[in-house]
Amino acid sequence: MSETDNRTDPAQPSWWHPTAALSPKGSAIAGFTLAAISLLGQSAWSTAAQAMFFGSNWPQSTVPWFLLSLVLAPVLSAVLAMLLARRVLTPPAGNGWEVHLARAAVIIAELGIVLGVVAAIGNLLLQH
Repeated sequence: MSETDNRTDPAQPSWWHPTAALSPKGSAIAGFTLAAISLLGQSAWSTAAQAMFFGSNWPQSTVPWFLLSLVLAPVLSAVLAMLLARRVLTPPAGNGWEVHLARAAVIIAELGIVLGVVAAIGNLLLQH
């Protein structure tokens, strides 16, 4: 038995690796969707979270943590969108419409992050 028989093929990714799960076109679509959610979700998260967790009762000790989660959820969504778009924007990945969609996802995700940071700063300023 030679040494090459025991090695795995480097071109074949593991089953859990993102390249095995999504094609470049799928990554572009998922990235754009998450970027749009991050930008549009700045106010949508609050309504859903308030209804699910607090109803009409707002314990005063949980308000800052709740507001922080409203900022972090869209920012994390935008970061994940940028990671998915990065996969498409690398040179060997794609060269069709998926590249344009991934570039749009990066721009929208950046706007979502900026909006999240502005919301966090506004939250901090209003608390003091």
